[in-house]
Amino acid sequence: MIRNFNYFIPTRVVFGPGCLEQLATIAMPGKKAILVTFADLSMSRLGYVERIVGLLKKQNIDVVVFEKVLTNPLTGTVDEGVALMKQEGCDFIIALGGGSPIDTSKAMSVAAANGGRYWDYVPAGTGGRKPVEKSPLPVVAINTTAGTGSEVTPIAVITNPDTNEKVSLRIDELYPRMSFIDPELMLSLPKGLTAFQGLDAFLHAAEGYISRQSQFITDRFALEAVRLVYQNLGECVNNGKNLEARTSVALASTLAGMVIALAGCITEHSMEHPISAHFPRVPHGAGLALIFEQYFTKVVEKGTVNDRLIELAQAMGVKVEGTDEAARAMCFVRAGVEMLRACGIDRISHEAFGIENPDVDQLTEDTFGYSSGNFVRDPYELTRDDVREIFTKSLLEAK
Repeated sequence: MIRNFNYFIPTRVVFGPGCLEQLATIAMPGKKAILVTFADLSMSRLGYVERIVGLLKKQNIDVVVFEKVLTNPLTGTVDEGVALMKQEGCDFIIALGGGSPIDTSKAMSVAAANGGRYWDYVPAGTGGRKPVEKSPLPVVAINTTAGTGSEVTPIAVITNPDTNEKVSLRIDELYPRMSFIDPELMLSLPKGLTAFQGLDAFLHAAEGYISRQSQFITDRFALEAVRLVYQNLGECVNNGKNLEARTSVALASTLAGMVIALAGCITEHSMEHPISAHFPRVPHGAGLALIFEQYFTKVVEKGTVNDRLIELAQAMGVKVEGTDEAARAMCFVRAGVEMLRACGIDRISHEAFGIENPDVDQLTEDTFGYSSGNFVRDPYELTRDDVREIFTKSLLEAK
């Protein structure tokens, strides 16, 4: 039976190997752009910045380059970017990279159009909760990673380092005007980033499939996305030049982004945000990897979505046997752990990412505080004791 659904994703998606060349011919939403990308200058070293500037020059579009974005983008970076935009008279934004530059660009688009500091508009925690009254400036996303799905979502996630809060702003006006997903730009991604980003895409799809807000069309996207990631991510990590595998995971990431745009994430993402807020060297995907096994084991214990977990495992191509529903649902968890192992991220080094003496009580309170927006989508109840247990087993006992 086909259920009702409500589909709204206004982003123009340009997808496929070599599609970046269309920057020279597709009409842009302005005349002068600020190109927002990573602070490590990796996009310049790879030649992507120069290439994009050259393609846009064919349309007589000037570009100002802003290379200041960190792995977990910060409020100060957003405000600095807005100041440069105003100084240079830029009327639209190009985000080059993964979710960090794209989210930074979305946040900049809000503050540039509405005035003040970006944190004034953040709707949770210490955010100012001001309404976004003027339409944000247009954002054009150019993906060089496959994971966040931010190229097709109305969500920006920014960290305030002064308060250790990592908070989402979600409004329809934040959908990028257009997005270019060219898997050729992903061939040089290092193994770790490939794995962490791919896991993020996998979990966007899986969480959206479990979400109370799942619907007919997101279910179709989610099942295909988990299949594509599960069957191709290990190859991307271990043979990064495989363009076919890269293209499959890039497609999965975009599909999974559409899933969370319509169905949203559940509380695994709520629990990860405090981790990378308190330990900013932790990439989002690494935080998700840290809690994956314990989180979904707890979900199986709850028992309310075991049928959906079984369907996810089957979509991945996992052989699900037996009659006990909980045991069958654990096939999804075990397959996920197997995928992490194949990608080399089943054991995250706490020292490598600066995780020292994690305060699980504080992480729990932050999850139920500023990061609680996803709880409404859980089809089960996670208590403070549940969340504390997951953090304890994942961050302390597994160290």
